[in-house]
Amino acid sequence: MEFNYEFVFDRLKDIGLDKYPITLDEATRYHTFSRYYIANLYGGSTVDTFPNVDPEKVAVHGINNFCFPSLDWNPHAPKHPGAPGLFFVEARATTEIPEHRVIVRLKSGVWLYCGTYKFIPSKSLTPFEFQNQAEKVRLLRCTLWRRSTMTTTSARAR
Repeated sequence: MEFNYEFVFDRLKDIGLDKYPITLDEATRYHTFSRYYIANLYGGSTVDTFPNVDPEKVAVHGINNFCFPSLDWNPHAPKHPGAPGLFFVEARATTEIPEHRVIVRLKSGVWLYCGTYKFIPSKSLTPFEFQNQAEKVRLLRCTLWRRSTMTTTSARAR
């Protein structure tokens, strides 16, 4: 479910709404690939949002900070490289999340690298906002809530 403009604006206004400048040509900037490609190249799960990368692969390339949000569950994640976004995470609003390389699932089998993002806590969902999400999202969120509290997190490309 997508939230209205006011909801998204209210949570993103404090971090800035402008895109981080990306100087790559458009073909490079918007090149998409499959999740299997990135898992094969860098290691890690093909389904986890925050995959654990095999330490042997990390020793080769030094990268272990991937975030793979799907627009199905995070409809306000960045859809363009350098754009700010809004993510749902299973953490308290005061929890600091380290920077991650954000690769967004635009549709089945199509992933776009948007950049390295800093995650900044924002307001948690109200009961009304939670209730207005699609049933499949509410069911997933209830399962995750058993372990923690759900909050939204704004993300800004650095």
